[in-house]
Amino acid sequence: MPATAAPTAAAAPVSVAAPSVAAVGQLGRVSLAGVKKSKLKKVRGTVTKRTAVKRKKATVKRKRYTTKRKYTRTSRTYRRTAVRRVNRTYTRASRTAVRRTVARKVVKKAANPAPRAVAGGGVLRTAASLSGIYYRYGGTTRAGFDCSGFTSYVFRANGKSIPRTAAAQQRATRRVSSPQPGDLVFFGSPAFHVGIYAGGGMMYDSPRTGRTTGLHKIWSKNVSYGRA
Repeated sequence: MPATAAPTAAAAPVSVAAPSVAAVGQLGRVSLAGVKKSKLKKVRGTVTKRTAVKRKKATVKRKRYTTKRKYTRTSRTYRRTAVRRVNRTYTRASRTAVRRTVARKVVKKAANPAPRAVAGGGVLRTAASLSGIYYRYGGTTRAGFDCSGFTSYVFRANGKSIPRTAAAQQRATRRVSSPQPGDLVFFGSPAFHVGIYAGGGMMYDSPRTGRTTGLHKIWSKNVSYGRA
């Protein structure tokens, strides 16, 4: 057989070597080398300036806010004013938010102060000065009177002592047919109500619950008069 030619060896593949790290660094240096240093400085300077401007603006805003807040607090605390009336003229007086407590003397009052006669004296004057006090059952003070409590208080203020109840006052006084202002007016016998005769069909008394002491009309014909 004819000799066959030996097969030719296959062509070996051409391998491309990967670029080394040093080569990459050289490429980067080459690319940066193309940019002028002056331009880089300009860019960096612009960024730095913008950052500085922003910081300054932020600082100014903070200062403005702080100053405004301090002013507000100052105006609230120290610039409050109040109008006071002195001798019919209005003046503005400053005041602070802090209030000062002023010590005051404590005056103790007696539970049942002794009655005082009205200037000028007279039972009717005293009775008139006690007008407007509400009726209170069993009351003998300015906090409230019943009918006999009122008359006994008025007479005691004028130096005359009479019993506590209406019936007892009727027995203790001298009966008169021609009454004078200042005499006692008794309703019923024994008396269930009493007042102080003021003349002209009127009397000072403490009528009933819900009413006040004062000058009232003598509302019944079944009355008698007594002089203490």
